[in-house]
Amino acid sequence: MWAYYAEDCKRVCFELEFSPSTLQADQLVPVDVTYTDGARTHNRAEDWRLLFIALAEEHPNATLAELQEMSLEETFRRRLGVLSTARVTSIKHTDWGHEKEIRLLSGRSGVPMAGDGNQLLEFCKATLRTIDGEDKSNPTFGTCYCIGVVGTTMNVLYGIGKELPVNYRACPPAGGISYGQGIRIVTKYLEDNPKSLHYESSVLTMAALRNAYPASDSLH
Repeated sequence: MWAYYAEDCKRVCFELEFSPSTLQADQLVPVDVTYTDGARTHNRAEDWRLLFIALAEEHPNATLAELQEMSLEETFRRRLGVLSTARVTSIKHTDWGHEKEIRLLSGRSGVPMAGDGNQLLEFCKATLRTIDGEDKSNPTFGTCYCIGVVGTTMNVLYGIGKELPVNYRACPPAGGISYGQGIRIVTKYLEDNPKSLHYESSVLTMAALRNAYPASDSLH
């Protein structure tokens, strides 16, 4: 990389060493860049599923209820934020594989990288204003965030729901529902449960969809 960014090794290269305390205080997480020649895939719901399986493997004697509680804790939320952020910022084409690059990721302004319900509610309200034609401006980051979180969670819950434990399933009406309807369901749930807005956005999205379409009310 020095050859690329320092005029063919003719300039100065600084090597920085961060202490563990600095990494922790500034929420700096070293992440190896992934190199691939395929399309970049970013699916937060799939990230959550993989981390939940890993959590179960780390705690083989924990009950499902205990694992669910652990998934709401800061440690799990941070893992999810790092994994999701790494997929966005740390994937490059295999042409650059010889660099063996490592990147330091950090939450914005010292906050966790996984958004919570407060952020999701704000973004989904703005998205509904766009859907309803009240806002004619171009889609924003918040709009994309809302659609991404709700849409990918719906895909996982409704696509592989039968593989999940019963109390994790959500079964919509025959023919499914639109992303717009899903966003309305999530927004209403968040508005009705303000005490839970500190939880991670995808966890709350799953809760909202399960609450609207519990598996017990379905033929699935």
